[in-house]
Amino acid sequence: MIREAGTSDLDALVDLNLHVQRLHVEGEHEQFVEPSRETVAAWWSERLVEDEWRSLVAESDGRCAGYVLFELIDRPAGTFTAARRALYIHQIGVDPGVRRRGIGRALVQAVEREATAMGVQQVALDTWSFNTTAQAFFTGCGYEIYNVRMRRRLPSPRSAHGP
Repeated sequence: MIREAGTSDLDALVDLNLHVQRLHVEGEHEQFVEPSRETVAAWWSERLVEDEWRSLVAESDGRCAGYVLFELIDRPAGTFTAARRALYIHQIGVDPGVRRRGIGRALVQAVEREATAMGVQQVALDTWSFNTTAQAFFTGCGYEIYNVRMRRRLPSPRSAHGP
C-alpha cells in the first residue's frame, strides 16, 4: 500500500534515508557526509510539514518498506527556456531487505499518478554516475537521460603548491 507519509513515519524515514545516504557517501565521499540520526530526523521533520515537498511511503507486511520524496517544480518561461512544470523526485529509498519486490516501481508509479492528477506532464529526477543500479532501475521504469553534467577535479591549492 502506498500512502502519504506522516510524522508517525519519522523513524522509518530516517532509517531508510540513512541507507540511501550511506550509498552516496561510499560512492562520492568528497561530496557527501554521514549525517547523524538526529540531523536526519530534524531534516525530515521539516520536509513533512513544508507545502512544496511531498513524501509517500510504501507499506509491506505492516511496516514502512520504502519512501519517495518529491516536489512540484513550476518555472516560468525565461530568456532561454520555456515554462516548465514537473514533479521532481529528490529521493527514493527501499529497505535493502525487501528490494526487487516492486516497491520502488510502485512508488515511482504513485508519483506519476500524482503528476497526471495535477496536469503535470513530466516527472524528472537525477542520479549519480556511480549509482548504476539506480540508473538501471529508472531506465526500467521508462525514464531516459535528458541532461548530462560533467566536472573536472583539480588539485587542491595546498597540493598544487606544497604544504
